[in-house]
Amino acid sequence: RKKVENELMVEASKNFQQRAQMLTQAWNKSQYSLVTLNLNTNNYFPQPVMRASLAKFAAAEAAPAQDMAAGESKITVNANGSIQFK
Repeated sequence: RKKVENELMVEASKNFQQRAQMLTQAWNKSQYSLVTLNLNTNNYFPQPVMRASLAKFAAAEAAPAQDMAAGESKITVNANGSIQFK
């Protein structure tokens, strides 16, 4: 899963670069600089450390571990950001 996610991150980055270059040409500019770039996966769930550790204890007390079964997963990577024309 991690390998596929990494490959998708590279592909999303390349697509962002291609679109940035296309927009640079559409605006009759010679080049652009990258201001921000965010790569987000469907696997990213930020949590504060305290909350995550409390949830871990609550989950451990609430229910036994679940068995995992083989299957399919949908992996998505989104790239968004901003550029500045030069």
